[in-house]
Amino acid sequence: MSILDSEPTKYECLKTLDLTPDATPEQIKTQYRLLVRIYHPDRFKSARDKDYAEEKLKKINRAYNHLLRLEEEERIPPKLVITPAQLDFGQVIWGERALQTFQVDNVGGPADRLNFSFSEGHEWFRIVTGRRVDPDNPMPMEVDVAVDTRLLDLGLSYNGWIAVHLDEAMARIPLSVTAVEEREPVALPSILSPARLTWGVAILIVILIALWASPSIGAWTRSLGRQLSPTAAAPLFEPTPNRLAFAVYDDHRPVLYSADPDGGDQQKLDVPGLSAVWGPTGNQLAYIDAQDGQIYITSPLLSWPRRLTNSEAPKSALAWSPDGAMIAYIETRDGHNNLQAVTVNDDQNRRSFQPGNASVAGFDWNPDSKRLLLVLAEENAHPIYLADIETGGLHPFSGQEGRSAVWSSNGTRVAVASDEGILLLDGDGAMVRALTTGPAHALAWSPDDERIAFLAGPGGGQTGSSLWVVDVASGALHPRAPADVVDYAWSPDGVYLAYVTGNLAGQPPILYLWTLRDSAPDPQLVAELNEPHIDWTR
Repeated sequence: MSILDSEPTKYECLKTLDLTPDATPEQIKTQYRLLVRIYHPDRFKSARDKDYAEEKLKKINRAYNHLLRLEEEERIPPKLVITPAQLDFGQVIWGERALQTFQVDNVGGPADRLNFSFSEGHEWFRIVTGRRVDPDNPMPMEVDVAVDTRLLDLGLSYNGWIAVHLDEAMARIPLSVTAVEEREPVALPSILSPARLTWGVAILIVILIALWASPSIGAWTRSLGRQLSPTAAAPLFEPTPNRLAFAVYDDHRPVLYSADPDGGDQQKLDVPGLSAVWGPTGNQLAYIDAQDGQIYITSPLLSWPRRLTNSEAPKSALAWSPDGAMIAYIETRDGHNNLQAVTVNDDQNRRSFQPGNASVAGFDWNPDSKRLLLVLAEENAHPIYLADIETGGLHPFSGQEGRSAVWSSNGTRVAVASDEGILLLDGDGAMVRALTTGPAHALAWSPDDERIAFLAGPGGGQTGSSLWVVDVASGALHPRAPADVVDYAWSPDGVYLAYVTGNLAGQPPILYLWTLRDSAPDPQLVAELNEPHIDWTR
């Protein structure tokens, strides 16, 4: 029975969209958008192909519209329950922070999206993490909220709210806090009266002088004094594998944080920077300083961060070479992007690749750390070039064009994202086969080279991009995250995909970091952040 001749069943509609019977509403929507792009008649030149595409598109539209009607008829709206009804932080000493938790639950029908919005002037509070109460169910979810009294005026009370959005359902939870002075010291007991305390201090000083003069004890105390010297810098962070780094605005400046994949154990790294990338061994961190715009490197072995650059040109897209010897980045001058590569241990040793009037749209290190793939943007073309670190040469790599190109981890294959789909090339740039059809951008191989993640949608910082994964061997497509994805990254073990959603329009933007485990159907909210770039520790 043709789907155009009678009222189709839900199974027939899903089959028309190449979906399984257990497809979620979000998967249906994402698949529909992809198929519309694939079968748009304007993409075909011959009349025969155009006719076929038009007929196919009619069936796709009919199936999708019918599924929407069925969903509307079957859908029970979600119903929010927020516990507790408000967060009253009470009196908090100025300069300190406080943390409280509320729980979000859904006692209605299934929901597709959970988002948050905030009252005006909400810089003094923020969501720091979210986690499931039951790992196997998306709801209920516990959400931690932090208050920073350093952003408040002393002695004043502040009120605000967090709005929780579950699809169309919305509920607000009020927040209140008062910043107060340090509390009065507790009265000393008579044994610690000022007079007796003064004599006690004097006696203690005499004893310490005697100890210092003692050959054995004095040496120990002087050694202890060196260990506790206030000039000895403590490590900025401890290298821990499989953690996420991201930037959050703290006291009106971006500061780097790290967290576990489930949002737990969030740590402030005390690094005032953006676009953090971990070195290959996980014990070095490169970032762009938020104040001077220069690239710095820090590690537990350095007392102070070390600056790598001095130019005033804006910098972006930091990437360590696989051997950890160099950092490559894009530098923008006079509206054009060029590629710079600087040696980590000798910041005077650098390479610059300036492709004429073209701009570098993207790059990727070869596993040998001696070459980079460059995608250029010149007029309406996006050629792919090969940059040689040793010679500084720049040579055409392939006859194919693309918006991004990335090496596999063994360097034997290259994936190219183009307007026609994802193309698979060999290590010399020769075409092997097409993996997908339809525009794609922002490619990333999984650590085992068996899958490729990509974004489908506008790109370029716009909303609307969805996250997909394609199996390299079979070509099977798997939708992983809905629209509004602005960045993502594989975990080093390939178990997680972390991704960032939200709108980049704000100053700073309010974004959300999620992780999705291979075996899990739903994502885990990790943190609210203010920059789209994320990276995993190695």
